[in-house]
Amino acid sequence: MNGKFREYLARIAKRINLVEGASGIKQVIIELHRHGKMSLRNLAKSTRMAPPIVSLIINKLCDDGLLYRDKNGILFTESGMMYTEQQAGIRSLPVQDCIPCKGTGLEIDVRGMHQGLKKALETLAATRPSADVTLDQAKCTPGTMLSRLLLLHAWHALDGTDIMFLGDDDFMSIACCLEEFRQDYFIPLNEQDDLPFSISVLEIDGRIRDGINAKYQHLRDDPSAIIALKYDARNPLPLKFRYQHDVGFIDPPYTLAGFTLFFSRIAAALRNEKGSKLFVSFGHVDSDLTRQMQEIMINSGFLLEQVIPGFNKYEGGNIIGNQSRIMVLVASGDIKPPIPPGEGYAGVLYTNDFKSTTST
Repeated sequence: MNGKFREYLARIAKRINLVEGASGIKQVIIELHRHGKMSLRNLAKSTRMAPPIVSLIINKLCDDGLLYRDKNGILFTESGMMYTEQQAGIRSLPVQDCIPCKGTGLEIDVRGMHQGLKKALETLAATRPSADVTLDQAKCTPGTMLSRLLLLHAWHALDGTDIMFLGDDDFMSIACCLEEFRQDYFIPLNEQDDLPFSISVLEIDGRIRDGINAKYQHLRDDPSAIIALKYDARNPLPLKFRYQHDVGFIDPPYTLAGFTLFFSRIAAALRNEKGSKLFVSFGHVDSDLTRQMQEIMINSGFLLEQVIPGFNKYEGGNIIGNQSRIMVLVASGDIKPPIPPGEGYAGVLYTNDFKSTTST
């Protein structure tokens, strides 16, 4: 998101004393952009904010010339629409009505509209390196890749955002950039169709890094473009990645230690402000481990907004029954990772590490 636009939203939030912060105003703008025209009541419902709060936001945006009201609802001005798309990077289109969404609340191939995207994801998935089980890798299915894209879209994770993937053996970073996805869900800005978001990937596996960078360079027609960098989560998070992203995505090792470390690193990569979002995939574990994970998330300054059991399906991952839940977290204020970003980690981490320790 453009730095000036971010500052503009922050000023409005401060001026009207908005508890939801700048992210609350951005939600209103994204929902209105997706629908083109909305009533105050529907806008409040879609953003899950009280109508009087939404009305305050709308009044200020109208005063500033971004929006206007008429008898049919709330709309963008022409200049407001141009500013939103060109400067803020907000260009996503609405989803279709949900048909058989399998309890996720997300559309699943409505009227066959995703056939091109599904084929592109199947092709992409076939190029991923084999899973390295020593790193707890298990590649998700192409269907899960599609569901993840729709979930990210539903949570406004791709509208003018900076996104961090900590580990990406699934190639989700590339899936976000596929032309077939952008054609279905985003308004093109120009002939080159610049991405409305930026992506960074930190990955320990060189095969994954090379694959991601090669595909990104091909998609962007830029042989020098690199988004995947070498990083071992056991090392401190580099300064340049700390508190710089709006969205984080992890599918961490299957252990509590692995979850804690990866969660700490990705949390420290997010902007330390309300509304930063984190998508966490993890297996269906016992109630004691689930409670410990939830305590870590809440104590770190996050709210658990959505949990979808069985969301992720894997080609491998027998240890977690070839499936896992996905959790959507939203920062509620000051982010405090359980392991500070400048602190290293020397303990056991992956499942095989624990097996080796137990057997010796």
